[in-house]
Amino acid sequence: MIETQESVTTDEDGEATITLPPGNENAGLTLWVKGGRTLAVSKSVGTIEPESTIDVGELRGGDADNSNVVDIRDFFMLAASFQAAPADPRFDPRADFNNDGIVDIRDFFILADNFNRSGAQLPAEH
Repeated sequence: MIETQESVTTDEDGEATITLPPGNENAGLTLWVKGGRTLAVSKSVGTIEPESTIDVGELRGGDADNSNVVDIRDFFMLAASFQAAPADPRFDPRADFNNDGIVDIRDFFILADNFNRSGAQLPAEH
């Protein structure tokens, strides 16, 4: 398995794209993408042209503890920071799922929408 870390960008709807650098012109790749506070996604792709942009789909938020599962531990992290902003010692940026600088009801809805979901598992080596 070739492992590389590349920059992934997401839009306001959580749609993620990854741009691969030159030299990755391979066929039959499986991409596994996980953000620090999101569930992982996995996508098999065919031949990749140099500097291709690949849409890997939505990176679902709510994974505050980076376990690849949105569960009660993530809820407790959000609850401990609820209504906190960076100046507040209770603020935990891992619970600010929408990156707006405050842990609030919008972050709760992101967690609630994905509660009990798991991300894609890392592909096995062949």
